[in-house]
Amino acid sequence: MIHVIRSMRGDYFGVRVRRPRTTSERSRGQRPRLQWGCEHCEYSSFPLDYGRGSWHLGGLMHVIITGAAGVLGRCATEALEARHRLTLLDIRPDPARGIIGVDLADAQALRAAATAADVVIHLGAIPTEGPCAEIVRNNVLATTHVFELARETGIRRVVFASTIQVYGGVTRESVQRPLTPALDAAPNSHYAASKLHGEHLGAMYARRHTLEFIGLRIGVYMRPGQTPPRTGAPPFMLSVEDATRMFVRSVEAEFSGAVVINGMSRGAEGFYDLEPGRRAIGFDPQDSAEEALRQHLVQLGTAVV
Repeated sequence: MIHVIRSMRGDYFGVRVRRPRTTSERSRGQRPRLQWGCEHCEYSSFPLDYGRGSWHLGGLMHVIITGAAGVLGRCATEALEARHRLTLLDIRPDPARGIIGVDLADAQALRAAATAADVVIHLGAIPTEGPCAEIVRNNVLATTHVFELARETGIRRVVFASTIQVYGGVTRESVQRPLTPALDAAPNSHYAASKLHGEHLGAMYARRHTLEFIGLRIGVYMRPGQTPPRTGAPPFMLSVEDATRMFVRSVEAEFSGAVVINGMSRGAEGFYDLEPGRRAIGFDPQDSAEEALRQHLVQLGTAVV
């Protein structure tokens, strides 16, 4: 596809992505090239950074990250800051890190802080159980405002942080297979219910407004001050490095429609179905539960590398 653009001088020029077409080109590992030209010249080109099932030009996409001051927000920022242009939002501003202070429950403030973008990673929320009114305001209303922002401003993809706690009421005795988002949900707290609501909201916006929606049911990701488990690594941990892979794939994978995946490391297999993530966005976790725990302890400064 050629995109035609009119310059300020009135000249017309085209931009297109030329992918490897022949068997010879693919066998040599030739990368796609961004090509441009106008009525007065031939097409010029340069190679694009190319990953499994995706292409991107460094900095080409504009990604908004809400909840950027949190531990997952920091992880997403570090995963993407060298690859794309970021706008960082959080209710707690941090000028040193470029984080803009905004209350997501205030729709006008959100619109004022967020410029046009390609993708929003919505991590901003109360991350634990709390009073119902606070959960509704910060997890339900705020999430609705993020989806409305995407619809109104043309953001094409919303990546939403859900939680493993959505499975809270499902017992191993009642389900004799790995838990999968398409079939299993039984929240037993206001917090988990708010996250399930966000998943359904994303699916609705994908159907009605052709947004791309990726929900992430994230496993254990340790926070500063959190007590390490005494009985070893739980199987549903998400390692720091797998979280990085997850955020990169969530932004860069070629995908359309709506999907919810389990965001956990390989230790979860046998308990949680990791295939939806592999199939939909190419998220293939690499770390064991023990490695995930080691990475978290190192990051929190409670273990030696």
